[in-house]
Amino acid sequence: MANVRSPDAVRQLQDVKTTVDALGLEFVKCEIPRIEDVASVIDGLKSRAEALYVISDPLLFSYRDRVNALAMSIRLPTIHSFRDHVETGGLMSYGPNYQSMFRRAADFVDKILRGTKPAARNKRRPAL
Repeated sequence: MANVRSPDAVRQLQDVKTTVDALGLEFVKCEIPRIEDVASVIDGLKSRAEALYVISDPLLFSYRDRVNALAMSIRLPTIHSFRDHVETGGLMSYGPNYQSMFRRAADFVDKILRGTKPAARNKRRPAL
């Protein structure tokens, strides 16, 4: 499922199709131009899909709880890019942990502001 008004989401949708085709799975494209279309699109998947991959963009991220609730109502597991979706009912996510990345970036900025040269390398890799 992707918001067709988001160029990045449309590009990701094509990448998903390429991967699904390579795996020999059936691909059903769900294009969402408006959030009002989510209910009818998910309802249309009732007997056609075994899982739903939701490509996140600001629109679908904002309504993640609704998307997950509708998918759960027809027992359709959802896969997402962000953990936030799982916290509102999605089955799983696979993607970067932005909170951890931002925290690490803040640590690097702090070290640089305290005099560490940006090119200096840590001998020990920080734990995530």
